[in-house]
Amino acid sequence: MPLDYDVIVVGAGPAGSTVAYEVARHGFEVLLAEEHPQIGVPSHCTGKLSSSASKELGIEPPGVLAELRGAIFHSPSGTQLVVERAERQAYVLDRGSFDSWLASRAADSGATLTTSIRVTKVHIHKSEVRVHLTTQGRTVEKTCKVVVGADGFVSSVARQTGLYDKASTEMRLSAQKEFIRVHSMNPGFAEVFFGRRFSPGFLAWAVPAGATRARVGLCVKPGSGKGPMSYLDLLIASHPVVGPRLRGSIVTEESVHAIPTGGALGQTVGDGVLVVGDAAGQVKSTTGGGLYYGILCARMAGECLREALEESEGTVLSRELEGYERSWRGRLMEEISFSCKARAFMDSLSDEEVDYLFHVLKNDESLITLIEGSADIDYQSRVAKRLIPRVAVALAKKPTLLSKASRHFLIP
Repeated sequence: MPLDYDVIVVGAGPAGSTVAYEVARHGFEVLLAEEHPQIGVPSHCTGKLSSSASKELGIEPPGVLAELRGAIFHSPSGTQLVVERAERQAYVLDRGSFDSWLASRAADSGATLTTSIRVTKVHIHKSEVRVHLTTQGRTVEKTCKVVVGADGFVSSVARQTGLYDKASTEMRLSAQKEFIRVHSMNPGFAEVFFGRRFSPGFLAWAVPAGATRARVGLCVKPGSGKGPMSYLDLLIASHPVVGPRLRGSIVTEESVHAIPTGGALGQTVGDGVLVVGDAAGQVKSTTGGGLYYGILCARMAGECLREALEESEGTVLSRELEGYERSWRGRLMEEISFSCKARAFMDSLSDEEVDYLFHVLKNDESLITLIEGSADIDYQSRVAKRLIPRVAVALAKKPTLLSKASRHFLIP
């Protein structure tokens, strides 16, 4: 019996749609299956894509809502640090428009796009992969040579095929609301807020999405006592910077979801299966951002699948997928590992220690100049490796803080 598809991609987010496009445009049969009725809805992230990532990926993103040239960081006690450049650093995207464009590109290239369909079972056999798809109460079975899990952090594909290896402590719970009629947003600046009162185990943010529109959200560590939406409501009601801006504003969208903060899966391929994007843990643990990493890794996955399918003799793909594993780890694993160390360091800090770090940076203009000249949204270790030795002397005045930094970053 002939197979129904060469590849079934589960999840039509940016990573899944990119894999489907890369494979389908070379003439292979691809099913792109999305569980939600509308592509890109609900939106779970700030929709920030760096200008350098856009250029590297060759993407002129549709639905640009704002352009960012810097960031404002707020300490727990209210100290502000401003980092900015003259030129644009990132876009803030309408994720509905962006995700729909990527999915439509895949469909225009020959992929079969379906919505409101959920994968319930995945069975790997020697000659085929059997995928059970449920829609409107009806379940059908489709066969392929490889199934791609691009279905987010709680990936059903990764779990059912034995690739998922993370503990509940290696994630954060996020809540975000989008507002209109927002007052006094800083155009061109994302804002980041530290402090255990509002976001224990992570941070909060406010990102402009237009002149009077903003996305405000946060993440919290599981077991923090309240759910992320409760913490977000507290931030909105009582934070001295955020609260006044949102008085009289209107919520147009809200979402809650989990993000991976424990690094990549130990293995992202297996017999007849490949995972990519949030499903693979290809995310910056410092911020939870994964848009660029996901699309970049999806392109690598698509290239690997194309080459494997061209040489395949009809059986389930297996060792042929290992090139994807090598490619993406060679490109990003060091950066993802650094972000995990940075996340662990940040988690270890008290609010007083965070305030002290702000004080160190605030009182040395050369450090801010270094950050402005070297910072890279997508490759954060580049500036950190230059910054950490510079602040080590100041950390020596706080032995506990120096000990924490040395433990995570091997400061001599």
